[in-house]
Amino acid sequence: MLSCYECVKRKSRPIIKMKFVIPTYKRSESIGLKTLKTLKEGKVEAKDIWVFVADQQEWFDYQKNVDAELYGHLIIGVLGLKNQRNFITHFFEEGDELVCLDDDVEKIEELHEEKLRPVTDLTLFCQNAFHRCKEEKCRLWGVYPVHNAYFMRDRVTTDLRPIVGCFWGKINSQALTLIMDEKEDFERTLRNYSSDGKVIRYNNVCYKTKYYKNKGGMQAEGKDRKAEALKSAHKLIELFPDYCKLYLKKKSGHPEVKLKDKKPKKKDFTGNWKKDCEYMQSILEKYEYYVGSTRSKMLYVKPGNGSVLYGTTWKGYLTTKPDGTKIMRQKHSKGKYNTNFKRDNPELGGILRQFQQLHFKDFEYNQVTINKNFPCPPHFDSKNCGESVLIAFGKYKGGNTCLLNNETKLIEKYDARKEPLKFNGSEILHWVEPKRAMNYDRFSLVYYNH
Repeated sequence: MLSCYECVKRKSRPIIKMKFVIPTYKRSESIGLKTLKTLKEGKVEAKDIWVFVADQQEWFDYQKNVDAELYGHLIIGVLGLKNQRNFITHFFEEGDELVCLDDDVEKIEELHEEKLRPVTDLTLFCQNAFHRCKEEKCRLWGVYPVHNAYFMRDRVTTDLRPIVGCFWGKINSQALTLIMDEKEDFERTLRNYSSDGKVIRYNNVCYKTKYYKNKGGMQAEGKDRKAEALKSAHKLIELFPDYCKLYLKKKSGHPEVKLKDKKPKKKDFTGNWKKDCEYMQSILEKYEYYVGSTRSKMLYVKPGNGSVLYGTTWKGYLTTKPDGTKIMRQKHSKGKYNTNFKRDNPELGGILRQFQQLHFKDFEYNQVTINKNFPCPPHFDSKNCGESVLIAFGKYKGGNTCLLNNETKLIEKYDARKEPLKFNGSEILHWVEPKRAMNYDRFSLVYYNH
């Protein structure tokens, strides 16, 4: 078994195709009889099981009370479910296949002839689930949330349905971090759905547990879980108004969130350049624009126009409240924070990615600048790495992208509406000439690496 101290000292993690991950708190005396037993019965090898505890005292408790033959790795993480989930996300590598379970799962079963029977090979089931994710081009899968064969169906769905936190899997993305403890599974579902356009749910597989009743876990933190759940529900509705609504009629009294994609069904990109550019422009027209902090000194534009970054920044600090509390940006990964525009519009990431995959799929990027009527003066993109790809949209006249040829010293003009324009903005002086048709907006996207 690998101890937490060995984990800290080693230089690289062992390559394991799939990891079974269990965040746990104050359940050292029961986890071996529940989740770890369930995994063993499902033929999961102990070396593939990673148990994350809250602190050093917890680590000693679990070493003392849990049979070391049942798991392979015992790691000290952090206190709090949201914090522990984010810790786990950044502990593992980008793209790792993580199967996540609560620490009180008693059974994992499948529907067979209208009755439930144990899933005898959990490793095989999870491998198939990740394969399905890759086929569907999404990152999150889960199972049916109720242990009752009557309501289950022998089918797999990809529409918006809750992926509940007791048993689920993800292709790890360090860009996806959580901001709430209660309803963290709904938050994760919504963030993945808004980004990927789908989540996979096996409605013929379920688990058995006792919600809110087992000792330890979040119950041991001493919080008013109903009050916290209500706060989280309102926050989810604020963040994802098109995907959820509040539900307060559950017998348990716990506030719930009902999920439904209320957005009007819209056409996807087709691969036709002209039609896809028109469609992208119709999407970009729906957002509010302003000038981000890094470009505020470059150019003044009228309110409603601007240049915003859909990506990350190292600048985490925003402001300080009168009581001295610092307001920070949403964390992305170690040393990086999501820009406000990305935080407020999570659904746009999948749209930008789909457009890129159709029209310049071999170009990898990690940032996108979005401009509306922002004719940049001559400048270099000194902090960019390598080439950028620029695309423009609109019925304006003029507004060409100008590049100064380093060899001939001549100005070359390009209409980025006709095709993607690729150039190295860190080495080539470039700018945008003013548009002449003032009644038409000029939008542009710049994909690049920072």
